[in-house]
Amino acid sequence: MKHKKFLLIAFGLLVLLQLAVPLQMIWNREKVLQNGIAVKFKTAPVDPSDPFRGRYINLNYDNSLTRYLSREKWNSGESGFVYFKVNKDGFARIDTVTKDKIPGNPLFIKAKIYPVNYEKGIIRIEYPLNRFYMEESKAPRAEKAYREQTGNDSLPAYALIKILDGDAVIQDVIIGQNSVLELP
Repeated sequence: MKHKKFLLIAFGLLVLLQLAVPLQMIWNREKVLQNGIAVKFKTAPVDPSDPFRGRYINLNYDNSLTRYLSREKWNSGESGFVYFKVNKDGFARIDTVTKDKIPGNPLFIKAKIYPVNYEKGIIRIEYPLNRFYMEESKAPRAEKAYREQTGNDSLPAYALIKILDGDAVIQDVIIGQNSVLELP
């Protein structure tokens, strides 16, 4: 009898653990969306598909290739902290890239750093937010809007990103003045 009771308790704990992990992930993202600082990142989106997770817009950011903003030497794929300033239009501009957190500066994202050219001081930054998943029915319209936007500077594309304590979540992708979530 004690053995069955132990197994039942162990099973219950296992079920709770399996529920706690995804709920914690959801809670962390919602916390960033509710309390994070909103900034814009200029993008160059495309619309691929993942058979297991659905359709998404693959985002590349115009500030992912930059000059060194510190004297630190980077190993390929090393994690670092990318700090931003926001211009008058709300777009994020890289302020500095460092291996250590800067106290009192809340606008940063942890990213992977790849040295490209030490002599010219160029690094590539791989942000952890390069996919914006969408409802299956809306993704083809987003792809069409992107194709129309390509090469048209009057229809800029950017990701609206919320940042909180180094965590970042893509809230929306805007093409021209339209959210891809609200495309007809």
